[in-house]
Amino acid sequence: MSYPARSSTSTRFGVLLLGFALLLGSTFLTGCADGVFSAEESFETQQRTADGGKLRLAHMLDRAYRTNPGKSGSNNTLGLIIGVEHGVDKQRLAERFRLNERFRLNERFRLNKRFEYDNVFNGIAWMIEDVEGSGDYQDFLDELAADPDVIWFEPDFDMIQPESDPADGGSGQEVPWSVAAVGGQTSWAVSGDGQGDVNVQVFILDTGVAKADNDDWNDDFNLVENIDYRDGMDDAKDYDGHGTHIAGIIGAVDDNDGLVGLAPGARIHNLKVLGDDGTGDVSQVIAAIEHITAYKLANQGTPMVANMSLGEDVGNNVFSALDEAVSASVAAGVVYVVAAGNHGKNASSVTPAKVTSAITVGSYAFNGSFSDFSNYGPKVDILAPGEGILSMSPDGAGNNVTMTGTSMAAAHVTGAVALYLGQNPSATPAQVEAALLADAKDFVTNPPTGSTTTKSVWVGGSEPPPGNASVLLVVPDAGNLSGQDAAKKTLMESWGFTVTPIAASASQSVFNSAVAGADAAYISEEISSSQLGTKLTGAAIGVLAEEAEIYDELQMSTSKNWLSKSNLDITDASHYITESFGSGTMTIFSWSQSVADISGTLAPGLQTLAKWGSNKALAVIEAGGQTNNGPAAGRRVKLPWGGGSLDINALTNDGKSLMRRAVEWAAGSGETTPPPPPLANPTVLLVTPDASNLVAQDADKKALMESWGYTVTPISAWASQSDFDNAVANATVAYVSEEISSSQLGTKLTGATIGVVNEEGQLVDELQMASTPSFPWANHLYINDDTHYITETLGTGQFWPIDWNWAYTGVDGTLAPGLQVIAKWDGTAAALAVLEAGAETGSGPAAGRRVHLPWGGNDFDINSLNAHGQTLMKRAMEWAAGAN
Repeated sequence: MSYPARSSTSTRFGVLLLGFALLLGSTFLTGCADGVFSAEESFETQQRTADGGKLRLAHMLDRAYRTNPGKSGSNNTLGLIIGVEHGVDKQRLAERFRLNERFRLNERFRLNKRFEYDNVFNGIAWMIEDVEGSGDYQDFLDELAADPDVIWFEPDFDMIQPESDPADGGSGQEVPWSVAAVGGQTSWAVSGDGQGDVNVQVFILDTGVAKADNDDWNDDFNLVENIDYRDGMDDAKDYDGHGTHIAGIIGAVDDNDGLVGLAPGARIHNLKVLGDDGTGDVSQVIAAIEHITAYKLANQGTPMVANMSLGEDVGNNVFSALDEAVSASVAAGVVYVVAAGNHGKNASSVTPAKVTSAITVGSYAFNGSFSDFSNYGPKVDILAPGEGILSMSPDGAGNNVTMTGTSMAAAHVTGAVALYLGQNPSATPAQVEAALLADAKDFVTNPPTGSTTTKSVWVGGSEPPPGNASVLLVVPDAGNLSGQDAAKKTLMESWGFTVTPIAASASQSVFNSAVAGADAAYISEEISSSQLGTKLTGAAIGVLAEEAEIYDELQMSTSKNWLSKSNLDITDASHYITESFGSGTMTIFSWSQSVADISGTLAPGLQTLAKWGSNKALAVIEAGGQTNNGPAAGRRVKLPWGGGSLDINALTNDGKSLMRRAVEWAAGSGETTPPPPPLANPTVLLVTPDASNLVAQDADKKALMESWGYTVTPISAWASQSDFDNAVANATVAYVSEEISSSQLGTKLTGATIGVVNEEGQLVDELQMASTPSFPWANHLYINDDTHYITETLGTGQFWPIDWNWAYTGVDGTLAPGLQVIAKWDGTAAALAVLEAGAETGSGPAAGRRVHLPWGGNDFDINSLNAHGQTLMKRAMEWAAGAN
């Protein structure tokens, strides 16, 4: 199958063309933030109308005129796209016009062929140069109209893409909010897990796709083809930014670095149809579509999708060459995703958005509201995120930018199509569109009047989409909302939530009835905590708290501190609430606000997601997670704000997005049950004095571990080395009880490659952690490092793992060089210490992970462990077995 020929005979000067078009008052085709503009009626530059009705888009002829500098002044040219009868030799047609003497065309005009089209329609793109400089092309147009081989012809008009707004790049891999918002992290490719790979061919018709880092074009994209369609040019790199941004949204690779796309690793075909200044001609776009169609016809079993984040208003009821090309390519089996346009108008006059067989995409914002700039109407098939979208820049890895427009929305849908084709490679374009619409979530608010869809593309699992939640807003006076609470209610309603105020002073029975009909309760900091008290403590729905005085009643913590902040430090981006932001500092207030942290005795099941510096700011408890007084009846959220002078109107877009996701999670979005324990089918080797006759303490330890879902196999400390080697080969982790005789066990676990968790102080030397133990007497210790897996949920500072005094053990003397002390029993001496596998022990690298627990004196009673102590013990075993 031959690909379209590309001529280098006519030189284009993009900047000059743009300047000339602006002088003419022309408007440009665009799919991004500057909007799609209405085409103005052209100047009356032609004195007569072409015969036969063959001239289409006559009102756009001025958009096809160019003024190029020549040796003797300026040369005027006119670009045309011409459709001819099937079977007509297009080369002979050109020669006939060159030799035609009727109007001395060979002297007055010079004809340069740009492209030939065989697959999308039988046609040709010509650039006609006015040799005499009169600017009168009417004779040539009349000749075209009279030629029996010519079916139609139309102007080859310009198009342009807008500039982007720069944004800071981040370190590590980041999943943009928009990818998470359409379910990318729960799609079959799981954007963000470092392993996603979508083997689908994606054709991007844009400003090019830039190299990501140094000279390696494949660093952040799986680029398989690069073609420059500009006349006489051969540089498909992106110097504008738009094409790279689109490519990043669609298919940035999932490699644990930089951004990740919705269809990570998709095979990107970079078809540069727009120049380095963002301008290009329709004929170039059609040439790229010709290439795509030829590729499909030659590889009919290959799944393919094309992204066209561009468009132009050409008027109603006009079937243009671009429309015809897209329609023909779809008929050949290629899925086309196109931007609806950005001028807030009906898309039925925009090409190629109005092509029925293409998937036309409109935009919505992070809060679920239809974008006011987005084109609308029955031609818009589906919606996707299009405001403030973070993606990649041509300036290199980490230099990301934000852009806004239906271009960005279309890219999300292209990624969704690639995901679907990855699992359904033989699906037709119509089947793909039907599947996308069937999976779409209907939650977008505030669409324009008329038949505009409110369905958003969705590629994730079956969790509920944003919005549609019923929220109980706890306020001082439900019948007379304060300005702040009215603003909160309005904000939540803009997200599609149903908000019902309830007075904090209402009775428990009133609260019980209200809770029964709600998905989540939101406690405003405007309330009196003494009036609310414990009315929501046992609520089985999610509860979000702004009011710091209520943390104790919600059993999340016993204390708080007042602060003034505007920037939040996200420390855990694995949770539904924070996953779309990534780790690092985020501005959530436009100006500093009075906020509260969470401190004192923290609930054992508390998960900290963000901090104010070193102070815990945003924390959650899963339903069933341990509070300070038993399991939580429902999900609990400590919001990262709530001082007495809080102004909710100071929330930035990121702050509002975080608030919305917190409400969604509390109401049931995300995982509905705690994730499985990190120990997959865990088998614990419990080292005990007598495996056949457990002492009471070891029987209690075994029962405790089994309550966590572990399989526990006792082994006697006096068993042989070969017995230990065989047992270790079938175990996930070994737990050494302080009940054993250290002399009987000796070094039998020193070389074990599995994790070893140790209670017995006398074994710190055999496990190569320290030269001697210590035996303090206390009931608390001090956590000095809460960045480790074992202690990250416990916080720093004084910590009570047991309910009464018992003999502790610690590590003392000469410590292993690689030992990490994460808690101390008196502020100085090491109590809880770990060795990573491979860490230096002083006698070589550790064979496996090692943990010395901060208890184990001879009188220690395992039943004295409170919920905090049990959490520490469980997480120590999980870490030893491989959790991070």
